Amino acid sequence: MSRKAAGLFVALLLIGGVALSLRGAEGTKPDATAAQRLKLAREIYAEMMERAKSQERYDIEDLELWSKNLLGAELSSAANPADRTGAHEAHVKRTKELEELTKAYERAGVGRSSDALAAEFYRLQAEAELKAGQ
Repeated sequence: MSRKAAGLFVALLLIGGVALSLRGAEGTKPDATAAQRLKLAREIYAEMMERAKSQERYDIEDLELWSKNLLGAELSSAANPADRTGAHEAHVKRTKELEELTKAYERAGVGRSSDALAAEFYRLQAEAELKAGQ
């Protein structure tokens, strides 16, 4: 292969790579189950949080897990960077609500201090993830 042909081949590879990377930067379509997973995660999290608010049995780790599952489903359904940022902001909001709830239960003597501390950790982690994504 001549130098000119090799140079042309490399140029075409580079152009193709740039085109593929630009196509990926526009975002990808959500997979077929993204909308269903998003709906289910929202329903599960809402039900679990309602139980926690009514002082029924709840597990802080389960609430955090389903907030993260909901974040993942929102990110899978995100069409653009603004949607992804919004998903992280919603996760921060959920962790703040969880922190406020567990601290109120602790102050009232019906909740564990370890739950309030864990909720604060989860909020700080969510805020750090939001900041890292910006």
